[in-house]
Amino acid sequence: MPDDFLTDYSLEYPGGQNQRRQAYRVRVPGLKVSIGEKDEELFFPVLDLSVKGVAFDPVEYVREFVEGTEIELSLWLRNKLYLSLLKAKVVRVGNGIVACRFQNLDYRQELCLDKLVLEVQKKNISLIKKRRNAKNK
Repeated sequence: MPDDFLTDYSLEYPGGQNQRRQAYRVRVPGLKVSIGEKDEELFFPVLDLSVKGVAFDPVEYVREFVEGTEIELSLWLRNKLYLSLLKAKVVRVGNGIVACRFQNLDYRQELCLDKLVLEVQKKNISLIKKRRNAKNK
C-alpha cells in the first residue's frame, strides 16, 4: 500500500476544470434571482441552480450582462429572501440565458445552497418513484 494512501484526500475528475458540469443542477419552482440595490433591484426567473452557480432568464435586460463581469445577487424563494450577498461571475450570456459561477461563498451560503439542491433532488427522486409505482400497478 502506498504511504500516501491514508493521508491523500485529493480528488481529480476526468476533464478537470474544462468539464461543463461540475455540480448537479436542479430547477426550483418559484426561485428568482435579484440584482441591484433595493431601489433599483431587478428580479429574474431562475432556470437552474447548483452549488457552483445559477442560470437565469435575463428577460429584456440581456444587454446589461457581460461575460467576465462580477456581480452580487440574492436568491428569492416564493417571494421570500433565501440567500443574499452572493458574489458571482457572469460566465455565459446568450440564447435567453445568463449563467453565473458563484465566487468566494462563505460557509453559511454553501450550506444553504447544498440544502436547497439536496431537498429538490430528494423531492424529484420521490416523484420518480411515485410515477414508477403508479405505472407498475
